[in-house]
Amino acid sequence: MKKRLYNLWRYWDKLKLKHRLILLNFTIIILITSIITVIMLNYSKKIISENSTVLIQDSINQINRSIDEMLKEQLYAVSEFIINDDDINEYLSRYNKEQYIGNRQKEVDTFLIRKKLSEQYFIYQEHINLAAIINDDGEVYNLSYPVNEDSIVQNYIDNLIRKAEISKDLTVKWYPLTDNIFTEKDAGQSRINNVVIARRNMIRATSGKYIGEQIYTISEKAIYEKYSDSELIKEGIVFIIDRNGHLVSHSQLEMIESKNLENHSTIIHEVLNNPENSYFISSDNKLVIHESLNEKNWITIAVMPTNIIYKDISRIYFLFILLIVILLLIAGISITMISDRIVQPIKRIIRSMEEVEKGNFNVSVNIKGQYEISKLAKYYNNMISKINQLIEEEYILEKKKKTAELDALMAQINPHFLYNTLESIVWKARSIGAEDISEMSYSLGKFFRISVNRGQIIVPVEEELNHVRAYVNIQKIRYGNKFDMTIHLEDEHIKAYKTLKLILQPIVENAIMYGIEPLEGVGYIKITVLEDVGHLLFIIEDNGKGMVKDRLDVVMNKLNTYKDMGNEEVDVKEMKRNGGIGLSNVCERIRLYFGEEYGIRIESTLNQGTVVTIKMPLME
Repeated sequence: MKKRLYNLWRYWDKLKLKHRLILLNFTIIILITSIITVIMLNYSKKIISENSTVLIQDSINQINRSIDEMLKEQLYAVSEFIINDDDINEYLSRYNKEQYIGNRQKEVDTFLIRKKLSEQYFIYQEHINLAAIINDDGEVYNLSYPVNEDSIVQNYIDNLIRKAEISKDLTVKWYPLTDNIFTEKDAGQSRINNVVIARRNMIRATSGKYIGEQIYTISEKAIYEKYSDSELIKEGIVFIIDRNGHLVSHSQLEMIESKNLENHSTIIHEVLNNPENSYFISSDNKLVIHESLNEKNWITIAVMPTNIIYKDISRIYFLFILLIVILLLIAGISITMISDRIVQPIKRIIRSMEEVEKGNFNVSVNIKGQYEISKLAKYYNNMISKINQLIEEEYILEKKKKTAELDALMAQINPHFLYNTLESIVWKARSIGAEDISEMSYSLGKFFRISVNRGQIIVPVEEELNHVRAYVNIQKIRYGNKFDMTIHLEDEHIKAYKTLKLILQPIVENAIMYGIEPLEGVGYIKITVLEDVGHLLFIIEDNGKGMVKDRLDVVMNKLNTYKDMGNEEVDVKEMKRNGGIGLSNVCERIRLYFGEEYGIRIESTLNQGTVVTIKMPLME
């Protein structure tokens, strides 16, 4: 973890100021907008969830009211009239089991009861019916149409409905969804063929005597039609159970046909065990809302996928995120522009500094606006101006000193007098046959004539070569032809190029003194002049003693440090001892005139010789 933080910090430390400003501001904006977004979206989710729950509860309450009204109007009210109907009570009280067996009296009584009900109470509705009446002796009068076999109906009532102890109150007893055994089935009509059964006692009002029971069948279709057009079943499921968790009605037809609520067992268990909690989120991430109906005998349950409930939230999420992306793009462009506006003046100052580093002090930056940056630019311009002024003053002073020294030197030497004197010596020597003296005097005159050369610093290559030839001629006489020198031009047109004056003689002098003079045999010096990709190269080779690597390193180090000594005192004796003052002088003059990329390179091997390469710009 520490290593990651360290690497992250190193990466941050390497970033440019502009990128730091953009990244920092963008991070802060993203952080703030993320926090606000999370808070707003969570709040919106909560509000929408609560509103959706309330709407679903309202829909369930409306369904329950509709079902309750149907039951009260078509079951509870009618059952009250039947309990108090004298004719029906009379039919039930004249029951004679032997007569029913011996003749068709039961069919007659059943017909009379059905006729009474249809004429006075209009009890035969499409999906809710008085299916049967049971007298106090348990005899069943099947009032359904078309009627099923009496034995099937009688067996069903005896084994299922009258199995429990018969109570002497008027409370309606409800039974879960089952096949309608009171009438023949209608093929393909599962919702009609499956009914909920209700049982209610008949007690004479005057005496309180139990006289029988009413059996009602409510087809599942009658209940389903009360919520079939609800939006709830378009997006979720709705079903009704009794207090024991048995099915009463379901929005899915296959559940009516199978009557298997195993898929809803977890939800039903939660509803029955926590009736006070009107809604909750199920284990499979669905919203479950439930409300009681039918005097709390039934429970209506709506199950809605949360993605349906939160579809509005998804839309809000999308719009909110889209808005944030647009804002971030605008913020990013604004931050980039502002950061660029802040950094641009600093870049201009840096570019100016780079020019100064290259040696161009005639620069300045003009920055307005930001107080701190404009102040920095002002102080920077003042500093460059003062540095430039100091350089100008130092240059002029140095130039005056050099001019004064040259004037003093020239004053000490009268060139014409010197040339005339040497010319006289030449002719005098020739007259007496002293050819060595004559040649030496002639070469010395030629050497000085080229050295002075009317004060010119840049001369043709040919003139520089003539100068070194004159010097070598004098030295050959001095050393008794101990060495020889050759000059090789890559091409004759190279003679016309320009070069800095007096760069070859100091190097040849070093070659003679430190390379060839200690040599026992005959030495040679070879000077090659060639053109190389826009540069002019002078290569001076000798077969002298050469140098060991340590001494070569010392000489090269002196070449590189001599130019940086400024006004510090130079140990000239030490330089001479290492054979470096002439080389250093040449190297310094070349770099002063043409730049650091030019100068001298030395290669040397002990007892094999030395190669000195002078690199200069090509000057037409």
